[in-house]
Amino acid sequence: MTEIPQKQAGQKEFNDYLLKLRLKRVSQELLEKFLADLKDITDISKTRENLTNEIVSYYKIMKNNPEFSAKFGSFIRDYVLSAGQSEYLIDVQDRENFIKWIKGWLDNSFIGKKFNFYKHIELELGNKFLCIANSEDGSEIIKKLESIGKEDQENQYLSFPSTAILLVAYNRNSKSVFSKDELIDIYDTFEFEIILRKDCPLVGIRGNYGVVRDFFTSAIEDTNNALSMIKSIFIGEFDTKKSRPIAKPKIFIKIEKLKTALDGCYLDIDSPVSGDQATRVKFTLKGMKDIQDETHPTLAPVLKEALEFQEKSRIGFQYNGRDYSFSVTANGGLYFRQFAPEEIVTYVLLKIISQL
Repeated sequence: MTEIPQKQAGQKEFNDYLLKLRLKRVSQELLEKFLADLKDITDISKTRENLTNEIVSYYKIMKNNPEFSAKFGSFIRDYVLSAGQSEYLIDVQDRENFIKWIKGWLDNSFIGKKFNFYKHIELELGNKFLCIANSEDGSEIIKKLESIGKEDQENQYLSFPSTAILLVAYNRNSKSVFSKDELIDIYDTFEFEIILRKDCPLVGIRGNYGVVRDFFTSAIEDTNNALSMIKSIFIGEFDTKKSRPIAKPKIFIKIEKLKTALDGCYLDIDSPVSGDQATRVKFTLKGMKDIQDETHPTLAPVLKEALEFQEKSRIGFQYNGRDYSFSVTANGGLYFRQFAPEEIVTYVLLKIISQL
């Protein structure tokens, strides 16, 4: 395992190694565009590795420059945080106490049940809002704003991430792997993020399910904080025997309800079925909005049953004329299979909030 140097509490800078890991989540096209914008050039011909290294080097030199910091923070907020992570939602009414608890960790560390957690960096990401209004013909008018004025307060709106706390989890249990001709012990390391949005009690947790669940089950039991009332927002069909949410669910959002709110369609439906031998089915679809669209005499009734008890379906939808999709995880979260910028994630969360 790579050793990650730790800094004192109050760290405001990225560790080089962890910054590289996060930048590698992003497409080469986005890295090229960002670097070209920084250097005000039009043609960049570099490998993905070289792009990442150059951006990290540029960050180390320019991190105290206000103009660079603004551009870099916007890039992290709009493209890096949303890349390649499942998101789980929790309701935190006392956000101030929640953040205070994390800031109060001794040596930036917290011991969970299975993992040790280290606070890498806390980012303040500024103000940016997504606002949805309806036109006279009922279509959506989508606006990105730096603040919400009186004329927009009656509309649906949600801020982009305003604060992000980036953490690292170290598995305390080692596993043995071969390295050349010898067996060595390694400890798995995972990154994950806590995402807070301005004036919103919903907190997003992005990362590996096992890590996220260990963090919150451990946090709830920690006597040094007031987090025992944390509740999760569970998306999908909740099964009291099989579902394992990251915290006790407060609100349940049906997949069908979310699909309708997005004016979306089903790309996959994954569901248990009540057969004697077959216990689960997965339908791959062209993009089904209504169960009546399937007319096959054998498939239609099975699909109807699968739709009623679906657990891990994939939803497709359009945003500004482009196609996007996400899957609902088995334990009530969201996962964007293809890269989705923060604007898309915010749009989907805004639709979820509208159902609460």
